[in-house]
Amino acid sequence: MEVVLDRKRREFLTTVAHGGVCMLCSGAFASVLTGCNEEDNPVAFDEPVIDINKETALQNVGGAVKKRISSVNGGSVIIVVRTGETTFVALSAICTHQGSEVGLPDKDVITCPNHGSRFNATNGSVINGPATSPLPKFTATYDANYNTVTIG
Repeated sequence: MEVVLDRKRREFLTTVAHGGVCMLCSGAFASVLTGCNEEDNPVAFDEPVIDINKETALQNVGGAVKKRISSVNGGSVIIVVRTGETTFVALSAICTHQGSEVGLPDKDVITCPNHGSRFNATNGSVINGPATSPLPKFTATYDANYNTVTIG
């Protein structure tokens, strides 16, 4: 009887030990995963004023950049496109079909990588679905004196 108890005790202790190691490992793994949580790495927002001299992509007509401005689009990503020498458009970068982030324009077309919706890069209108609503548009005001665009 004593041998049976020792074997069962040994199995129990081995099981507990393995469980403890697994818990330690998973705890360490979880801390690695949560080490970069939102509180430790807050979302960085760009300023609502974009200096064209510092944004090489916006120095030519057709150029575009993605920005995240806290006061625009609920803090979600927007796309700023230079549509003319002194004109810019700011569009939501969130597809109106299922909320995926769309890509930068290619030949005046913005494409959603999720289901292939295509939007006009100069006004956000739908070229083809499955999206049926245009990308929301935000004001983009160019200041020639400072060569800046203010979004908002």
